[in-house]
Amino acid sequence: MLLAFVLVFVSGCKKEKDESAPNVHILSPAEGYSLSVPDTLTVSVQVDDDQVVERLVLAVTDENGVPIAPSIGVDINAASAVVQRSLVLNDERLPSGLYTIMAYAFDGTNEKREFVRITIQAAPLRLRAIFVTPPPSTTPPYPIMRIDSTGAVSEWNVVSELNGAAIDPHTRHLILAGGAHEPLTALPTDPGASTWSVANQNSAGTSLPYFLGLRNDPYDNRSYFGTNDGAIKGFNGDGLQAFNAQALSGHRSQGTAVLGDLFVSHQRENTLGTHQLVAYAYSSGVQQTQFPLDLETVGLYRRTDEHVLLFGNRSGEGVIQERNVVLGGNFEMRVFTEGPINAVVRLNDNTFVIALPDRLVRFEYASNNIFPLAPGILASALAYEPATGALYVGSGNSMNLMDPQTGATTGSFSLGGPVGTILPLLNRRP
Repeated sequence: MLLAFVLVFVSGCKKEKDESAPNVHILSPAEGYSLSVPDTLTVSVQVDDDQVVERLVLAVTDENGVPIAPSIGVDINAASAVVQRSLVLNDERLPSGLYTIMAYAFDGTNEKREFVRITIQAAPLRLRAIFVTPPPSTTPPYPIMRIDSTGAVSEWNVVSELNGAAIDPHTRHLILAGGAHEPLTALPTDPGASTWSVANQNSAGTSLPYFLGLRNDPYDNRSYFGTNDGAIKGFNGDGLQAFNAQALSGHRSQGTAVLGDLFVSHQRENTLGTHQLVAYAYSSGVQQTQFPLDLETVGLYRRTDEHVLLFGNRSGEGVIQERNVVLGGNFEMRVFTEGPINAVVRLNDNTFVIALPDRLVRFEYASNNIFPLAPGILASALAYEPATGALYVGSGNSMNLMDPQTGATTGSFSLGGPVGTILPLLNRRP
């Protein structure tokens, strides 16, 4: 009898298993709350439990569930509490869109989460700096010049080889392609960020450049390039490879464009110098179509998920073509008999500025019209800066600021050497 009594007593005193999750409720802000970067988001949360809430975690995430600011953890150790904390949102790279506040409560065994959707407006677009590189055809070493937002010019870096340059507006890396021997290197423009690189795998004794057609694509913000051994690669801003394809046998990729589910490459045959336009599946890098191309391209731009707009040269003349990369249709929009296209830049979906041998013109796609912009300018490089709407024109050892609507020059910079590539760096993607 005594043993039975002890067993019943012990059983009655045993703590029952906790199977109830804590309650968590975001009191403020309410669903649909809106704020602009930079700002401080104050979040108020109520939690309670039939036992004890151990911890509460607050975070703001993007549509992929990735935190956009450091999360905040709060030790509760009570049956109920109202917690108020502030999260600083000052990353000017954040785009406008819908984001989620997440409140996560934990009682040591069970968890519960509540979510509130908010709208964040991006910070105003502004220019942070402009980087200028010399043409790869000049004699090394290659000085990389930087012009800050006040207009001050300085030498930012010097490299021994250069065969292309691009800028990643999200991670703020300046990406420089080596030539026959040096790697492709992504250099941070902000203190504290990390450098990443891609090895140069040229065979010993090779004098040809290994990296070809470097470009940061505005559609997905990846950096793409071809290589001397026929590979085509794409890298995310953190240096992780995200795309891999192979050029046609005996060809090298010279330029690329992302169209959506398709990835397009202009390829040049190594011996005969003929050209092909080749489309790949964006997700896998598997070849889809190929069509002969009669241009040496200067620029490739997405028009639709099936159409690419090509600016290039043929027999000493500049040409604008629209190509269907699925069916192979070709519409030749313009031929410039006075000479080749030296450079081209896109202002918006419809408008481009083209550098011809003796002038700048503005091309309107919708009407297929050409408008004179600036006569008597031999430009080697063009760039558009959407924060102020300025067109940057490299000519000789100078870079001019120009109004892309009127052609009026509004400023100039002397760089001490020829201009090859102009790369504006903004606080965020346009």
